[in-house]
Amino acid sequence: MGAAPRPPAGRSHAHRVRSICGVAALLAPRDRNRTLTALAEAEPATAPHDGGALFPDDSGDRESGHATASVSRQYLGSRGQVGNGIVAATTARADEPVYFPPHTVPYRPAPVLPQGPADPAFRTKGQLAADLVARARAKGIAFRALVADCFHGPGESPQFIAELDRAATPNVAAVEPNSPLMTETGETRTPSQTIVASSDPLTLPPVSVWYLVTDLPCRARKNCPLPPADMAGTVGLYGLRGWTEQDDKHVKHELGRADFQVRSGQAIQRHWTPVDVAFGFCWHQSPQQRAPSRVRPTLQRP
Repeated sequence: MGAAPRPPAGRSHAHRVRSICGVAALLAPRDRNRTLTALAEAEPATAPHDGGALFPDDSGDRESGHATASVSRQYLGSRGQVGNGIVAATTARADEPVYFPPHTVPYRPAPVLPQGPADPAFRTKGQLAADLVARARAKGIAFRALVADCFHGPGESPQFIAELDRAATPNVAAVEPNSPLMTETGETRTPSQTIVASSDPLTLPPVSVWYLVTDLPCRARKNCPLPPADMAGTVGLYGLRGWTEQDDKHVKHELGRADFQVRSGQAIQRHWTPVDVAFGFCWHQSPQQRAPSRVRPTLQRP
């Protein structure tokens, strides 16, 4: 497993990443939540609060052969194409001063299961994401809204959004332009807010435009349990996703999430646990150095 880059002078704890990984390797996957949550709550500056966001995601990496658990021919995000590899479904809790990944589980595609898509153990990526969100809420991990990309939004995963609605989980999701917003029953979905955010509102260049939908109301409403968020607050929440995905690359490349040399599903998760815990420790050491570059979302309170 790789280690984090050597830290600059003055950050006296980050150089302990190797020893952290060694200790964390003894943790069972079920212990990761307790470890990461305790780490995030160690100081008031890094404690989760209801102003942050929870991000569902999945990340695929190339793996050779078929003897390793969950390895199959599927879409790999790191390659941007279909290939032989393994996909991890994750959640990340983020705000300006803190980032930590509460859950990482392998996605088991239908070809690796005895009964294929009819196997009781088969879960779609949307179902896995809904399960991980429920786990985060059950653990008391506070967040303002779930923030989803296009793949997890109502245009591509209406069943996932329906699960969030049933659980009363507020969400902000990206959608592709001109894509229909559907419910899981095939009906048209009407969000509370539809927002187009761009650096150039006149021409809407594809590289710098977001099409967002959310169930957060723009103003307080009767019989609506969700606190309102204005347009700036909603865009600010989605803006957290960009740097979160960038930081996730460090988990892979510097700490070596994809560099496991084991085959069983349990062993793979035991490898992922110290990687995520070590990343949490690295992030925890100097939150005040990261905070100035972030923009806190503007949220209205009821």
